[in-house]
Amino acid sequence: MDYLFLNHSDNIDKMINDAYIAMHYLRRRLLYVPGNKTMHHQLAILTLLAQEGSLYSSEIARRLSLSKPQMTTFIDSLVSTKAVERKIDATDRRKSLINITETGNKLISDFYALIRKNFTEKLGKLKQEQVDTLAIAISQLASLSQNNP
Repeated sequence: MDYLFLNHSDNIDKMINDAYIAMHYLRRRLLYVPGNKTMHHQLAILTLLAQEGSLYSSEIARRLSLSKPQMTTFIDSLVSTKAVERKIDATDRRKSLINITETGNKLISDFYALIRKNFTEKLGKLKQEQVDTLAIAISQLASLSQNNP
């Protein structure tokens, strides 16, 4: 493979490297809740269901870029903790409609309260202008990552 096109002083290369490191540390340090055994994929599923309502497991997998085997594992785990319930489609038994439960909503609410506290403490080290710039950048990054085909 020809890697000659890479220019390590190029802004794109720096953004790629910084994005990778930022995503790693976001998950490990800013979004980490000690003692919480819920994985980030499960939280992403619960968040999507809380925002969108009931969805087919195939739609959740597509939106979160998860494979069907991964999706099955995550949903099974969430069903076992009563965070979601799985309903078989009456017209097509191969499809499962996934619903968030009150337990799932409480899990999300509790988790976000802890994350908000941790995030607020970290952001408290920045100036307001830096926080505003970061908020815009995160929104733009989220938008870019959701708009890929």
